[in-house]
Amino acid sequence: MVELIKSVQSTPVPLLLILAGILFILLRFVTKIAGAIEVDPEQRKWTIPIGLFLLTIGLILNFFPVHPIPVPNPDDGTGQIPVQSNPNTVGSVADWQHLLNGCGYGQLEITDSMDQKTQSETKRFQKELGLPVTGKVDSLTWQAGLKHDKLPGWSNERQ
Repeated sequence: MVELIKSVQSTPVPLLLILAGILFILLRFVTKIAGAIEVDPEQRKWTIPIGLFLLTIGLILNFFPVHPIPVPNPDDGTGQIPVQSNPNTVGSVADWQHLLNGCGYGQLEITDSMDQKTQSETKRFQKELGLPVTGKVDSLTWQAGLKHDKLPGWSNERQ
């Protein structure tokens, strides 16, 4: 039994879905499984739709695998926050400093370094917006900065 469990655990999910879908479709045509488990006619009417659904999902996942998107750690100890085009991640420290200036939080010098003043203004920003106060720029803080009202005349373009 242990070997069976280990083999199922190591089987890819799409293959398990495909096999489960085929099993459900086969249940439509049998009344007993192994002579012990009876399939009620009321249950049998749902076997084909469920089987086709599982089979379809399994085939889709088999041909179009889902890969997790790596999310960079914004504080890797270098003081740099990676620039990403994904809106769920954050930009550079210089971009954050510029954004904080545009939101009216201090007149930060654009140093591209997460210095004490930048961390302090980041904490103030997070506190005033009800975000977790960490002093670090995560995607939630970054998005709040993008959506925050900007000072008149502020431009998204840095000089």
